[in-house]
Amino acid sequence: MSATWFDHAIATVAPRMAARRVMARQAFETLTRGYDGAARGRRTEGWRAPGSSADTEIGVAGALLRDRMRDLVRNNPHAAKAIAVLVNNIIGAGIMPRAASGNEALDRKVDALFERWTADCDADGQLDFYGLQTLICREMVEAGEVLVRRRLRRASDELPVPLQLQVLEADFLDASKSGALGAGRLVQGIEFDPVGKRRAYWLHAEHPGDAWGALNGALGSRPVPATEIAHVYEKQRTQARGVPWGAPVIRSLRDLDDYEVAELVRKKTEACVTAIVFGDDEAQQGIAPAVVDADGNRVEQFEPGLIAYARGGKDIRFNQPSATGGYGEYKRASLHTISAGFRVPYELLTGDLSQVNYSSIRAGLVEFRRMIDAVQWQLFIPMLCAPVWRWFTEAAWAAGQIPTPDVPVEWQPPKFEAVDPQKDAMADLLAIRSGTMTLAQAIARQGRKSEAPDTETIATRAREAERDRVSTIYDLAGRLNLERSFAEDLVKRGVSVDESRRLILDQVAAKSDETRTFPHVSVPLGGRDERITRRDAVANALLHRYSPTLFPLEDAARQYRGMTLLELARESLGNAGVNTRGLSRDEVATRALHSTSDFPEILSAVTNKTLRQAYDAYPRTFALFCRQVLATDFKSMHRVQLGEAPQLLEVGESGEFKRGTLGESKESYKVKTYGRVVAITRQVLINDDLDAFTRIPAMYGNSIAQLESDVVWGIITANPAMADGTALFHANHKNLAGTGAALAVDAVGAARAAMALQTGLDKKTVLNIRPAFLIVPAALELKAEQLVAQNLVPAATSSVVPQSIRTLSPISEPRLDAASATAWYLAASPNQIDTIEYAYLEGQQGAYIETRNGFDVDGVEIKCRLDFGAKAIDWRGLYKNPGA
Repeated sequence: MSATWFDHAIATVAPRMAARRVMARQAFETLTRGYDGAARGRRTEGWRAPGSSADTEIGVAGALLRDRMRDLVRNNPHAAKAIAVLVNNIIGAGIMPRAASGNEALDRKVDALFERWTADCDADGQLDFYGLQTLICREMVEAGEVLVRRRLRRASDELPVPLQLQVLEADFLDASKSGALGAGRLVQGIEFDPVGKRRAYWLHAEHPGDAWGALNGALGSRPVPATEIAHVYEKQRTQARGVPWGAPVIRSLRDLDDYEVAELVRKKTEACVTAIVFGDDEAQQGIAPAVVDADGNRVEQFEPGLIAYARGGKDIRFNQPSATGGYGEYKRASLHTISAGFRVPYELLTGDLSQVNYSSIRAGLVEFRRMIDAVQWQLFIPMLCAPVWRWFTEAAWAAGQIPTPDVPVEWQPPKFEAVDPQKDAMADLLAIRSGTMTLAQAIARQGRKSEAPDTETIATRAREAERDRVSTIYDLAGRLNLERSFAEDLVKRGVSVDESRRLILDQVAAKSDETRTFPHVSVPLGGRDERITRRDAVANALLHRYSPTLFPLEDAARQYRGMTLLELARESLGNAGVNTRGLSRDEVATRALHSTSDFPEILSAVTNKTLRQAYDAYPRTFALFCRQVLATDFKSMHRVQLGEAPQLLEVGESGEFKRGTLGESKESYKVKTYGRVVAITRQVLINDDLDAFTRIPAMYGNSIAQLESDVVWGIITANPAMADGTALFHANHKNLAGTGAALAVDAVGAARAAMALQTGLDKKTVLNIRPAFLIVPAALELKAEQLVAQNLVPAATSSVVPQSIRTLSPISEPRLDAASATAWYLAASPNQIDTIEYAYLEGQQGAYIETRNGFDVDGVEIKCRLDFGAKAIDWRGLYKNPGA
């Protein structure tokens, strides 16, 4: 920029000042030219960019923007599709909460309560909580904002939680309320306190556009505390209210509508006139064509297929409609603009996938999903979900349903569907393996709760690892010709694969040493190893010594019949190649219990057989009317109580078979472990105390059988609650006599009738259950036997016991006397209907004895274990009379 005359004048007296002035002016001009958008001139003429606040702009245009956008959504398919795409991706099936207090019991209780409340949370009584989310999100996108009001209800309304939600359109907010209000202020119906915090919302009682409300004078507004309102909208500036998301493309949508209408009208007009007949008279060339019908009457409108006649027409010219050039390109470009304005990918807005592949569509969806993710976590969850959860917990706490009003929560938005599931799954797998993503994050991306699937995954992996461990151990033992019992011991003790490899190799090496030391070991003609035959013979000799009646002496065992325990121990050491000459009694006992001889296995066989014999001998009376199953693990087993089968319906000729369903009710229980360890020291061998290896296991066997009976009969006497919350024997179950009656024909007959009239889960189908067992305490045993005796003939005909009652099998159980000496029961056969079910761990049926060399004691440890559980499955197969 050149110097002005004023600069030259200054320069004559102060050259330096004039130079600074010129340079400063040049710098200013350079700065103003740095932003073309701020330049003024012909190109920016007419560009109005007021510096008003967001609230001022929304206050002027907000209502009109809402009305126009709603009109477009009603009538423009592209606007309707854009709204639907945004709502479907933001909400989907719903943003679901999960209590996260860290207290598992509290979390389950709150989650279950919230699940029940969702069905009744709508003040209009039509939608559940997730349906309300969809409606609220739609209003937020379409109208720019929406209000949700908390409605507390009375206890008499019988809601799961005394709370409902009322969704209000933005029109309910009185936009005329603006200005100062005491120390605060009003902005378009929202009241702020002096520090700028929202204090109240001024709401109309009726919708301003509702004719009924206007006629009834309900357009006045009144303040509602802000704590009762959740105001959901997108904040693009620090504005108090929102605007429709499609505001940037309202004109584009309207222009596209107008363009399509104009194009359609042009096409229709061209198609109306088929041909025009012209005359050859010069004087008639300027006369406009006249359209006439068959009678010569003038027609004032065009219709498809008409021919226009000019006066004195001699020539005919056919109409040639012009092709529409550029229509498709213009519409595609307009839809690109509209999709950008709505922030929706063009392909989702139009459904046009003709120009995409996997990579391009995935790249487009990644950005869209990132935007949706931001909307969910930064807008919708804090503005709606968090206040609603706070209202819910406060209402539940006030109603006394939960112990605290402050329950932390985690929200789970819906998952994003994979464009190519296989490729996306591989991408997630690589991310997890590389450490850039956790398994919980990958699960959360699928819209699932991370804890439950994570637990399931861990359990699945644990089962797979256990199967691998077991199969590896058995395979190694089999390949190296080890006894299966050795592998079973490793499996039962939970020894790791690496440790098992070491122990197996040690065992193989030990066997190899034995083979080199004793090459004379042979297999007799019977096919059994001499070592096993000798071991079984010694065990039989000890068992015969314990009980000659139960365990007859075998021929092979006669040579060991008179030997003491210490002598048998010395014999076993000698057979194993250990020189016992000169060893003291204590040394023989110690080495026999801590060596590779057969003696520990002999003792183990003795303890197992005596325990099993005592266990089997104990009378377990419950087994007759209960059903036995096997449990594969210690997790809860869910037993389904099946209802009646659906009745068959008549099928007419060429008719259709109707589908039916089975009713069901679920009972749950699990197997528990019971056990005890007893140590047998070397003193037992020295003192020749055989009872330690025989009587103790026998007592264990008896004790285990008693424990099983205690568990099962405890169900009968304790009368526990079933899955429906009602006691096993209860009037509601129709299996408890209203008044007690002594054990007699009439009372048993009434009980049989009650069981026969039991109905299925549909409360209609009669099951006709027939009792098979009469269960009584020991005090009524004689009475029960007299009642069902087949050979007793009463003196009077009226005292005859019907054959149907005589067929009952009496079961007498002394454990019932402690609860009641008069009560008696009927039970159906488990083959007809479930009654009580008891379970053993698979592979561990009944009592189990395990022995090992002692570590804490100098001897052998005997561990007795029972894996057992029981549960009443169905009350309809049981009946109780309190007796008299």
